[in-house]
Amino acid sequence: MSCFRQPLPSMVAEYDHIFVAQVKSATLLDDKRGIEATFEVETVLKGNPQEVSRIRSPFNDQNYKAEGPKIALIQPDLAPGMHLLVFAKGRGPAEFSGCSPTTRVQQQDDGQIAAVRQLLKGSASTSNSNAQ
Repeated sequence: MSCFRQPLPSMVAEYDHIFVAQVKSATLLDDKRGIEATFEVETVLKGNPQEVSRIRSPFNDQNYKAEGPKIALIQPDLAPGMHLLVFAKGRGPAEFSGCSPTTRVQQQDDGQIAAVRQLLKGSASTSNSNAQ
């Protein structure tokens, strides 16, 4: 699989909501093609994360029918306790996959979070100077 991730300035401009969240619960969907997660917002960087309903991740397991419940032993891509830098449009759900802008973060002050903050600060300064 191959994908192209947009440059960070483009993503910051394009997405309505950007925030850091911790996954609280993750459920395999009935069709076995995705995982949906609820989350708790830790840091709001842009927008209103309360408008985003869920975070969704694809789940592709070709052996689900053969393995059945044993699939629970496999580490999912989206699991409780994970911290994510979420990029979402409208009411969501936000997408989390190898090609999505939403990424896993390891620390609260991750370099990518700092870069988003800097870009938002720069766009606020530009907006203020354009208004004058």
